Amino acid sequence: MSHELALARLERRAARENAARREAETTAEIQIRRVREHAREVELLGSNAAIVNESENSESALTLAAKAVRRHCRFAVAHVLVPDQTGALVSADIWDADANHVEFLERVITATLDKRFVPSEDLPGQVAGSHQTVWWADIRQPGQFGLRPDLIAGSAWAFPVIAGVDVVAVIEFLDPRPRKPDERLLQLAPAFGTQLGRAVEWDRVRQREAGDRKRLEELLAQRTREAEQVERSYAVADQARDAFVAYLSH
Repeated sequence: MSHELALARLERRAARENAARREAETTAEIQIRRVREHAREVELLGSNAAIVNESENSESALTLAAKAVRRHCRFAVAHVLVPDQTGALVSADIWDADANHVEFLERVITATLDKRFVPSEDLPGQVAGSHQTVWWADIRQPGQFGLRPDLIAGSAWAFPVIAGVDVVAVIEFLDPRPRKPDERLLQLAPAFGTQLGRAVEWDRVRQREAGDRKRLEELLAQRTREAEQVERSYAVADQARDAFVAYLSH
């Protein structure tokens, strides 16, 4: 009987040790995944900053950033929208898509082109109106994609690009599968929007500088023309005086 008790104790001890080992392995795997995800997040932030610093203009920065973020979140399609003269968001015709979702891309393009998204309307409008990142886990919910009813399944999220206090662009990401919100990505998105907003601000600075330079060049050209006209007037006056003096001499 004592032998059976000893064996039972050994089995319970072995079971506890196995359970502890499995728990330790699971914890280690979770920590490794977290470290890898954190490394990917840091890499994405660094990549986004480099895109802003190295791009020639804001359009290039928005294009590259949309691609980088789409690949990070593994969504099928990325799309950039910008305000028109009335403030409504329209497609900037900047798209990026996974090679395996070309048909879905075509569906999104068909549903989106020629649409104008005013504040609070559809996903881009909600983002622009709230200045906040919005994630729709299932676009079949009532009231979503009101302007794009053909998009009847999947998920979408978007974040605003902000320069100063203005939403200067919205980048949206769409996928044909329902996707739960990625809380870490939602926390990072405002940083992306702020970084890209600086690219737009630099564009505005360059445009102002170009405008100032053009006005200075026009002013210089006008002053040069005026000076040339004065010189011609003096030359004509000198010729008239010389002719008059020559006439008197005869």
